[in-house]
Amino acid sequence: MLEEAAAALGDQDPPLRARVLASLARELAWNGADLARASRLADEAMATAGQAGDLATLGACLVARHNAGWRPDNAADRLALANRIAGLAGDQDPELLAEARLLATTDRLELADPGFQRELAESCAWLPTWGSRGSAMPRWPAGRPRRCWPAGSARPSA
Repeated sequence: MLEEAAAALGDQDPPLRARVLASLARELAWNGADLARASRLADEAMATAGQAGDLATLGACLVARHNAGWRPDNAADRLALANRIAGLAGDQDPELLAEARLLATTDRLELADPGFQRELAESCAWLPTWGSRGSAMPRWPAGRPRRCWPAGSARPSA
């Protein structure tokens, strides 16, 4: 369906096309179907969003790029990308900022960077108030939110 949408859009509505390409890239990457194609689509989505000047769309495309390029040997590159996403989100997009921090936490953990603990605390600070801004919980690949507390411990109280 995403491929059909991208084909139907052609060059019309570049921000929407970029989001469709980014969604397709994430889908291919998460399913492990075609990682090389996922990377190419994420790059095309980023370029399209950048040319359109749509910062919110660019943020979504950068997340897709981070996901599509996830390999064991490139955590430092992904961390740089997560930091770029966080910088783009700033104070304007708290949901994108939270996602960037979660990505950076994982990247730092993979790098054995002790800064992951600080990043984890910052990335989870939004959990008790997530719905208070009128936004829905994010939908992760398995359709459920990720846990941000150590296994075996009680969920933090709101």
